[in-house]
Amino acid sequence: MVDTILDIRGLTTRFATPRGVAKALDTVNLTVGQGDALAVVGESGCGKTVLALSILGLIPDPPGRVTEGQALFQGRDLLRMSEQELQAIRGNKISMIFQEPMTSLNPVFRVGRQIAEPLMLHRGMNETEALEQAEELLDQVGIPHPHMRVRSFPHELSGGMRQRVMIAMALACEPDLLLADEPTTALDVTIQAQIMNLLAELRERTGASGMLISHDLGVVAGFSNRVAVMYAGRIVELASTVGLYAEPLHPYTQGLFHSLPRPPGKKSGITALTPIPGAVPGIFDRPAGCTFHPRCRRAFARCRGQEPPLFDLGNGRSVRCWLHETTPPAVESQDKA
Repeated sequence: MVDTILDIRGLTTRFATPRGVAKALDTVNLTVGQGDALAVVGESGCGKTVLALSILGLIPDPPGRVTEGQALFQGRDLLRMSEQELQAIRGNKISMIFQEPMTSLNPVFRVGRQIAEPLMLHRGMNETEALEQAEELLDQVGIPHPHMRVRSFPHELSGGMRQRVMIAMALACEPDLLLADEPTTALDVTIQAQIMNLLAELRERTGASGMLISHDLGVVAGFSNRVAVMYAGRIVELASTVGLYAEPLHPYTQGLFHSLPRPPGKKSGITALTPIPGAVPGIFDRPAGCTFHPRCRRAFARCRGQEPPLFDLGNGRSVRCWLHETTPPAVESQDKA
């Protein structure tokens, strides 16, 4: 049995706003096993980034706050730790690759110095040793002439190279868990493939567990072995990557796949996309019942009046949809609204 490195139980995050208190995450339950690669996918605004920031205690308070649940990392609850305890874990045991490297990297420090910082903080290296290690890390992530680039400022690098710097920084202390939030945003498809291949290779080589946050089902296919689909702050489907791609069960997941570009048809030469109608409901405008029912082509009366639980289908697969109500709910005690 695979050991669990991260166990998220009933995680709920709220934000206080002038309009009232908004629930961004609603009783999320997820696990990441040792050596596991979990992808969290969904449209923008579904809560993916809030999930990662909540785990690391990076939600700005105020206005945000984790109000319920646990995030057990190697048996210790991250949500109950002091700021000093979290600082000893961030960048050391858990690292995060943020969505936009140009805003995550400090523009006034050379990239080598920024990679060296966690090595000096967590590994006790002096500056010379840390900069030498930073140069080796730049070489490992495929940046040419690392002895020169270690002295570059972020604005002197291309988008793909800045993203590689972020990866080098995240892997500097050989973390046990790597969180990657949209690591290929704003990169062209060739660089996207290079970055994802690099992440997969480095994760496999170091043995780190991974959680990849993305809205792109094409990106996660080659990285993950499990996929969690999020919608409106909740998990709506959880499955192995192979199982999900072979047979998506939730109407929302099916809609995501139908929205992907497909090869041209044999007759017309064109295969039209089938977009999901409507948009993700606003944080103050979530409907009663199943939150997806206003956009769902298969919705019926019960969907509009009663929210479905997460049904356990066995073999690590679960789905939040009344179409699967013949199976028992999964972890019902932790999954109440």
